[in-house]
Amino acid sequence: MKRLYDPVRLHHMLEAHGIDRFFDTDITPHASLMTFEPGESILTAGDALTHYLLLVEGRIKVSYLFENGKTMAVKFYHPLTPIGDIEYLKDVPLLCNVDAIEASSFIAIDVETLRTHFGADIAFLKHLVESLSDKLYATVSNNAYNFIYPLPNRLASYLLHQPSTGNVISLHASYLEIADFLGTTYRHLNRTLNALVDEGILDQRDHEIEIIDRVHLEMLAKSTYIGTT
Repeated sequence: MKRLYDPVRLHHMLEAHGIDRFFDTDITPHASLMTFEPGESILTAGDALTHYLLLVEGRIKVSYLFENGKTMAVKFYHPLTPIGDIEYLKDVPLLCNVDAIEASSFIAIDVETLRTHFGADIAFLKHLVESLSDKLYATVSNNAYNFIYPLPNRLASYLLHQPSTGNVISLHASYLEIADFLGTTYRHLNRTLNALVDEGILDQRDHEIEIIDRVHLEMLAKSTYIGTT
């Protein structure tokens, strides 16, 4: 992790993303930039929240840590996702691990500073409510989709929601992480992928998947996952 003391870049980030709309008071004097390399740990479950983070560049993975030490991918987030909203409001240790999938940058505000200067900030409180509402809606919708539809439908939906160049999707999560997110096993996911390849719907190579028959894939998808990119 690097903390950047770069007022020009910080000002650019704040303006480019319209972050002033999340606060009634100027946060510039209280904010800093943090950057993380791909694969670097950003937050660790069980630690105390020290900074409220707002993702402005890159892509991150949030994983839930179980008591037996296993983890499950919960979400893959992109800008402008806030991290630490639940922990800030409830004043509890971090619930999840957060890792950078791509080089990622955050606007960071010290939690104690946030409580002192923005604890009664109406715009910030509205921002927190909207953030938690979006996450709850995405979680409920995705869990229901996982429960109702078989894996080929869930996988098709997931793939159609990923960034692509033309028909080529570059996966930024491992197949094990994708299996966790889709509520299945790595073995079942692999069998399903192979079946879609055999049917001429997809072509698979390492961490790239090419969509051969988009119409068929869209028919399988039925719906799309929320908040997975």
